[in-house]
Amino acid sequence: MFRRESGFILVVCAKSARLIGLLDHIACVGFFFVLSNVISRDRIYRVA
Repeated sequence: MFRRESGFILVVCAKSARLIGLLDHIACVGFFFVLSNVISRDRIYRVA
């Protein structure tokens, strides 16, 4: 029973690590997207 539980925990850890990696990637992309939007908006305000 303990062996099966530890195996289950390992699987959950692996999946959550993959999910965290995916979320980290999404966060990076989102951060750069927001940053580029802010920069372009800043340029538009300066031009206007």
